Amino acid sequence: MKSYIWVFAALFLPLFPLSMVFNAVYQRISMPFLRFILLIIWPLPGIWILQKLSAPLPEWLMYFALATALLYAFRAVAVKEVGMWNGFLATSAWSLCWIIFIASNGDEELSFHILAFSLPLALMSLLVGEIVHRYESAYAGIVSGLAQSQPRLSGVIIIVMMAAIASPLFPGFFSMLQIITSLVMTYPVLAAGLLLLWLIWSWSGIRLIQELLVGPALPIQYRDISRARAMAYGVLIVLLLFSGLFLSGVLL
Repeated sequence: MKSYIWVFAALFLPLFPLSMVFNAVYQRISMPFLRFILLIIWPLPGIWILQKLSAPLPEWLMYFALATALLYAFRAVAVKEVGMWNGFLATSAWSLCWIIFIASNGDEELSFHILAFSLPLALMSLLVGEIVHRYESAYAGIVSGLAQSQPRLSGVIIIVMMAAIASPLFPGFFSMLQIITSLVMTYPVLAAGLLLLWLIWSWSGIRLIQELLVGPALPIQYRDISRARAMAYGVLIVLLLFSGLFLSGVLL
């Protein structure tokens, strides 16, 4: 029985089909703050379970984790609702912890990778709440032209989206880079799959940004976020940047 306790971890570090549980819970929650908390705490039990394992995990789980990550990355490309996109990207990113854990024989610290992926997505959930508060929806295409009507909110969305898809200088970038470089010699197929996954994340994020921000502003005009709120988001973004640079060794 102990050899299969990792199945419980697959609920919190989602592997298909148990990944459907997280997405069902996430989509049922409408309050941005509760989504923020969920995105931070959901994967933590999975990390704890993996760290308690005594028996090594089979290598095929790495390929299954990559398949799960690619599945939800493609689902993120297909959706236009930013909240759903956020949940799918979280599922895709968290499943990579299986690859990290197995490839390193349990020696790699998973907390850094989880936080690198989760914090930008948690911040994005608050921005989704800002959009929904104004337009009753965060559906790209129905909501458009934000860059003209709400430039401060748009600027924050762009930067946080870049952090969520692991763009350079943010923690997710250094996490993905570390994973790929550690796999390229021993598991080249996995490394190539992760590069493809990274491209799909970028594709889905840029597509959403374009549909939300570009185009004529909607006839109904809403007030932009205040300068104080924009500065608060800016402080959080700067902290993300500095954490990414610190963890990469640039600031050491």
